[in-house]
Amino acid sequence: MSTPRVTRLRWLAAALALLVTAGATLFGIAWRQDRARRWEGPRWDRSRFTLVQSGAPRGGEIWLVPVNPLCPHCASSLARAAVIRGGNARHPALVALIVDTPRHPTRGDGETLRADEVWWDSCEVWRTRWGHRVYGEILRFDASGRYLGTSAPALAARARRSALADLETAKGGDGR
Repeated sequence: MSTPRVTRLRWLAAALALLVTAGATLFGIAWRQDRARRWEGPRWDRSRFTLVQSGAPRGGEIWLVPVNPLCPHCASSLARAAVIRGGNARHPALVALIVDTPRHPTRGDGETLRADEVWWDSCEVWRTRWGHRVYGEILRFDASGRYLGTSAPALAARARRSALADLETAKGGDGR
C-alpha cells in the first residue's frame, strides 16, 4: 500500500472512531437526563384515559398492559398476560391501554385485543408522565388504582402462582 492511501485510511478510521464516541456520549447524556427526571408515579385513574371498550366489572387487582394495535409483539404480550392471569373471577382484570396512537381507536381495535377493558392513552400519560416505554409490560394496580409494581409477563406468572399457592395453603389445601 502506498503511504498516502494508508494515511487516508488512518484519518478515516480516526474520524469513524470519533463519530462513534460522540454518538455514544450523546446517547449516554440523553439516557442520564431521562433517568434523572422525576416521573409521576403511576396510578390507574380512569378519568385520564379514554374508554374504547368496556367489559364486565371485576374487583381486585388490575393488570394494565400497554399495547400499540399495529405491533404484533404487543398483541402476543397481551395474549400471554391473559393466559398467565387465568380466566375466573378471582384473577386480575386485564386492561389493554392503547398507546402511541394519535387517532382515536375504533371499537374494532378494542375487540381484536381481547382484554376485559380497552382504554386509549390520548394524552400519552404512560410515556410522558409515568416514564414507561416497554410495550407488553404489566403494570399492576389494586382495585383503588394504587400502583403495585411492574412485571414482565414471565415474572407476573411466577407471582400469580405464588399468590394462588398461598391462597390454597390458607384454605388448607396442598398449595398446588
